[in-house]
Amino acid sequence: MEGQKGGQLSVADDRNQKANLDISEGGAALDQGDLDRAAVKFQHATKLQPESGDAQRFLGMDFEKQHDPDGASAAYRRALDLNPGNDSAKQGLDSAENTVLKSARLGAAKRATAGPNDLTKITEFEGYIRETKGILSNRKFGKS
Repeated sequence: MEGQKGGQLSVADDRNQKANLDISEGGAALDQGDLDRAAVKFQHATKLQPESGDAQRFLGMDFEKQHDPDGASAAYRRALDLNPGNDSAKQGLDSAENTVLKSARLGAAKRATAGPNDLTKITEFEGYIRETKGILSNRKFGKS
């Protein structure tokens, strides 16, 4: 029994060391702008050490730099679930959520300012889709 506990501790310690190495290497990749490599390192760290708020926070930073505010928000939230006092994750979450809000406002503004020419093109395209669906449906059911 004693040997099993020692072995389990050794495995857990090894996983923690590997996770910390991944976080360190991911941070270096993030600093160098290698966002894909950083994401792989941070995601691997979260698998090795799911309770690591730092791994989640860094993953949020990576998602933010990859212009994925939804992914960033989710990672920052997990980081805060694990460590509610993480000010950096709080700031990151605020930033990511502001980006989502700005994007939503911009999309709404673009839709609101669509000119009559844009609306005509949209209507024509929707008609084309309906017509194409009708032709394909008729072929499928043997109608001409």
